[in-house]
Amino acid sequence: MAQKALSGIARMKEMEGITMLINVLRGSNNAEVIAGGYNQLKTYGVGKNISFFDWRDYIIQLANQGLIEIMYSESSALKISPIGWKVLKGEQSVKLTRPINPEMKKKKESIDRKTISEEDVNADLFTQLKKLRSSISREENVPAYIVFSDKSLKAMASQLPITEKQFLSIHGVGMNKMEKYGEKFIEVIKQFKNEINH
Repeated sequence: MAQKALSGIARMKEMEGITMLINVLRGSNNAEVIAGGYNQLKTYGVGKNISFFDWRDYIIQLANQGLIEIMYSESSALKISPIGWKVLKGEQSVKLTRPINPEMKKKKESIDRKTISEEDVNADLFTQLKKLRSSISREENVPAYIVFSDKSLKAMASQLPITEKQFLSIHGVGMNKMEKYGEKFIEVIKQFKNEINH
């Protein structure tokens, strides 16, 4: 696991962050992966059987164990440390614990299973989220549903996610969208919650 991740970082010349690395390891057809030519790498798709969340957990473990550094000054690019290079070359071994996230799994399954009933959806918040979505879609010149579908917005208006973890458990929210839009949508939800509580 560690070697696959480290190899991916090395092959991308230590220029990319966590999301891109995971997309490459999982063999994603993401436009940015293709544009970077990363679908041609040997490491492309070597970890497609591992979920996005598990990969993220493994990579954070590598950072915590000092094998890689997250360079926040360079768009959060991942750099391999001297110990990391030893592990990559097989000169040193590293132990990673398997991520256990049953709560997330259960939550996602239960959300997918029960379709959100209209009464659960807060209409005012849904309207505010739609406004935000249309301003983003205008800015980026893409159709609104590319940002988030109505189903995703209804789930937000019903579950009111205000942490990264809660937001990621919403239908149709992946890591890319979380990083791109999460902050703006969470901000609207937080303001809405404050207004209700006052």
